[in-house]
Amino acid sequence: MALEIGDILGGRFRLEEQLEIRGSTSTWRAVDQVLSRSVLVHILSPDNPRAPEIIDTARQAARATDSRFLRVLDAVTDAQVSYIVCEWAEGMELEQLLASGPLTALESAWLVRELADALSAMHAQGLYHTRLTPDAVVISTAGNVKINGFLIDAALHPRTSVPVVAGTETDDVESLGKLLYATLASRWPGGPGFGLAAAPTDGQGLTLSPSKVRAGVSPTLDRITADVLAGRITSSAQLTTSLTTVLGSADASPDLAHRVRFPMVRDAAQAADFEATAVVPVTPGASGPDSKSPLILPESTKAQQSPQRMLLVTGILVAVVVLALIIGLVTVFNRKHDAAGGASTAAGASASGAKTGVKVYPIAGAKDFDPVADGGNGEENPAQLPLAYDGKTDTAWTTLVYKGTAKLGGLKKGVGYIIDLGQPVSVGTVSLVMVGQPTGLELRVPAGDPKTVTSPPMTSATQWTVIATNAAAGTSVDLSPTKPVTTQFVMVYITSLPAVTGGFKAGIAEVTVKA
Repeated sequence: MALEIGDILGGRFRLEEQLEIRGSTSTWRAVDQVLSRSVLVHILSPDNPRAPEIIDTARQAARATDSRFLRVLDAVTDAQVSYIVCEWAEGMELEQLLASGPLTALESAWLVRELADALSAMHAQGLYHTRLTPDAVVISTAGNVKINGFLIDAALHPRTSVPVVAGTETDDVESLGKLLYATLASRWPGGPGFGLAAAPTDGQGLTLSPSKVRAGVSPTLDRITADVLAGRITSSAQLTTSLTTVLGSADASPDLAHRVRFPMVRDAAQAADFEATAVVPVTPGASGPDSKSPLILPESTKAQQSPQRMLLVTGILVAVVVLALIIGLVTVFNRKHDAAGGASTAAGASASGAKTGVKVYPIAGAKDFDPVADGGNGEENPAQLPLAYDGKTDTAWTTLVYKGTAKLGGLKKGVGYIIDLGQPVSVGTVSLVMVGQPTGLELRVPAGDPKTVTSPPMTSATQWTVIATNAAAGTSVDLSPTKPVTTQFVMVYITSLPAVTGGFKAGIAEVTVKA
């Protein structure tokens, strides 16, 4: 059963946006027309032999009614299609938040405590997540923690050819320990993974504690993390108690809400500072889990600036002053020459006329490029194609949402937007207005002699030749070959995606082809 945007499941759920195709399952954002709210829908392929088992698992997952779960709302099997409907939350996955650096001690402890507390009730019923990773944790715009994919992720995407949905509490508790480590140290134990570098190990291969990776980590949280990963804390209830003792009545949801609403992007200087942080020994704290009052969680690194960072700031200030002086001198110079009708003014007018005289080619049409031979599913939002050349920057053609990594979830090397110029023309520049950043881009033309090609190759990216690249394009970018190429077809091939809510997704708001 081929499904498209606008189709309605069960007379109620209108499909709005396809987010992912993984194996025999497609995932969509849909609208519940009865309650006027967004929902997440997993649609199973009609030929999936495990559909009854997966639907049964989804019904078990519906027992997770705590508000900290993205709950199962419906699980349907009929003659045409089987699907699972879950809650939808506006926010960011933890994986995306950690891309900008570690969380504060308060945020880390509170977030993992909320996860452990929500899971403990399900563990008491013998139900386990077993896929609790940074991309399964969503922080809503209100700063609340949401667990995604409880039971369902393991059922939909088994790790072995023989599906094993059942897990143990140990699986989830170990995952909670890894999440606590990642939020404190911005590293992934046993990694790399989820956009994070691997946690460093000692000479015996044992993972170093967070405090030996990042200065200023709370000694108490450092000890709790080590206890979880070493198997000394073995239940979610025990971990909840340990973190509650640390937190007292503290609530980090306002801080997390601010992170989601105003996401930070770590610049090169910040990254250098973090990478250069000295490895420090764990120092004894004055308080801990046995203390009678809540622990004050230090974040000393935020109050410190490395000498390199101070020099950088000083250099920037000096550069700003010098730039201001240069601008002032240039302004005075130009005014004098304007008054005298000097030759520089005439030359500037000539250059300006040359720029406005650049030929812009009309676009005759476009195609999406996601060939099955390259690991694709045959299409990438074809209904949106005209939105990339409609003259409006508030509309766009977009890719699907991919999970796990900006490199299209590791599923394929790229997806493309093919531009048909109607006839062979001399292409000198393709200008793009992108949605989000950074985006990995390649400009390609048909292989061989592109001016003789009358139909764009659609079988594989190997049928196209790369003529320009930008590995980390911003929202406005020009792609220009070293010399103009005569062709009817050019393809913008996307190799890396910006982060969005729920994963990674790119978009082209406007494309212009120039001579």
